[in-house]
Amino acid sequence: MNRPFGLPNRSSERVLDERIAQGWLPRGWIDGLTIANDTTDATNDISISPGVCRSTVNKAYVSAYTQGYSTEARHQRDIEIPATIIKQLDVAWAPAVPGGGGRSGGRTNGAISNTTWHVYAVGGGGMRDDVMLCDSVAQATVLAALPGGYTAYRRIASVIRSSGAILGFVQAGDRFDLKDSVLNHNNTLADSNAFSLALTVPNGIVVDAILNVGLAHVGGSAAQILISALSQTDEAASTTNATVCTNGNSTFIGSAVVRTNTSGQIRVRGAASAGIANAGVQVRTRGWFDHRGKDN
Repeated sequence: MNRPFGLPNRSSERVLDERIAQGWLPRGWIDGLTIANDTTDATNDISISPGVCRSTVNKAYVSAYTQGYSTEARHQRDIEIPATIIKQLDVAWAPAVPGGGGRSGGRTNGAISNTTWHVYAVGGGGMRDDVMLCDSVAQATVLAALPGGYTAYRRIASVIRSSGAILGFVQAGDRFDLKDSVLNHNNTLADSNAFSLALTVPNGIVVDAILNVGLAHVGGSAAQILISALSQTDEAASTTNATVCTNGNSTFIGSAVVRTNTSGQIRVRGAASAGIANAGVQVRTRGWFDHRGKDN
């Protein structure tokens, strides 16, 4: 069992092998469970491919440090979806069709709305492992939204519903690319002060946003734009500290990957040698990286 993990035959790693053989996946483990827009009803439905993961919260055990649930690794359980299933956001939750391939209700709380919907693998309680959709990542809310009998959950992805439809996306591991990029900012700079910008990424979680950044400046002077995370120091934009910069009457487009906050926001700050109001900035979201609970 060590060979697939590239591990030498040391005692601590043999313990890991024993855990896996007994149905104990490592903490944070996820494999497969790739989601996609369903081709029959891309507006409301997503498909979930076969896979396994380790839960992150289990209310079957009460930790000494929490009440009503446990987040300790030893209290978690493995969750397995053995065949592709399809879940409907516009239908209240119902068990997946045994054997896979069918579609069933996925929404476990509230009315359908334009917001972020988080996709959870659920298990425990003697129930058949399944998937649910919930508009929250708050533990109390998710635990309350668990269908009757289930005790454990793990967030495996998040999707965005906008203008009455789930946005088109393509997932490859931790990377989610929007099928159609979204222009989130297209305006001239008011001044050299920083401002927060909300992107088209899932809210409630921290992701690494994949961006295209454009800067156009007229008037013959150079300009710079710095894109940064709100968790980072608010540094000034300059020729040596910029995401993109121009030299005179020119336009430049670059790419960036920037950490968001749980509201999907980043920081934008510009500078120019003269006439900053002539500097036009475009920020376009192309997708995001989501670690899907591996580091929680």
